[in-house]
Amino acid sequence: MWTNKPLFEGSDELSQIIKLCEILGTPTLAVWPMMKMCPYVKHLTLDECVPRGLKVTVPGLSRTGIDLLQNTLHYDPTTRIHPRDIINHPFLRDACRILLNPRFIKRSI
Repeated sequence: MWTNKPLFEGSDELSQIIKLCEILGTPTLAVWPMMKMCPYVKHLTLDECVPRGLKVTVPGLSRTGIDLLQNTLHYDPTTRIHPRDIINHPFLRDACRILLNPRFIKRSI
């Protein structure tokens, strides 16, 4: 939403997975130990991708925004940020403070 286009834009599932790898790097057993249990991964061969990173992919997003996005995009679902921590994340807390500021509301109307 930040860039007004999908983060992992692809024409099908495989092209979206390739986009994911281009941005985050190719997953390994070190970062996603249970990857070997995923039925789709067993039949998938991916080229080794060096991560481009979110700072390049989502230019202009603040440090806290990058942190929140990075923590929601872990390959291993057990290490992703918990929804309770998302709503308390500094990025959203700061965004709410700005959006609920009476001066911002008056300018937006």
